[in-house]
Amino acid sequence: MILSIKTDQNNPILRQKAKEVKEINAEIKQLALDMVKTLKANNGLGLAAPQVGQSLRLITVKPEPDKEALVLINPRIKKASRKKTIIEEGCLSLPNTFRPVERPEKITLEALDINNHPVKMKVKGLLARTIQHEIDHLDGLLIVDKKQ
Repeated sequence: MILSIKTDQNNPILRQKAKEVKEINAEIKQLALDMVKTLKANNGLGLAAPQVGQSLRLITVKPEPDKEALVLINPRIKKASRKKTIIEEGCLSLPNTFRPVERPEKITLEALDINNHPVKMKVKGLLARTIQHEIDHLDGLLIVDKKQ
């Protein structure tokens, strides 16, 4: 099912810290699959559960246009590079809004996958940026909150 994306930056669910996923059950798996479909339908790079009205620490990201989306549950950035870059970002929750955002170029991430297996990844470039953007959503932050 394609989910509706919240597009009001003052929506309370977009402004609160999302709750940890306690159990990866059938409901969470279905939400993740629906988020992947929604991401594809909107040609996005990433989507966080709060953007579809669920206050849960769950994101999905596209590593590359022709690759399958990754589902990351309870993601945590464990390490970030000192080297940062500024790139203009957009957001599915803020249509037609673009902001230059400074972020670390590389991150080390820990999360769970959809089958409750631990995931540890070192990522850089656009994927690192996308994951950081989506984790911001889990913490109630939007690109309009980033200093320019």
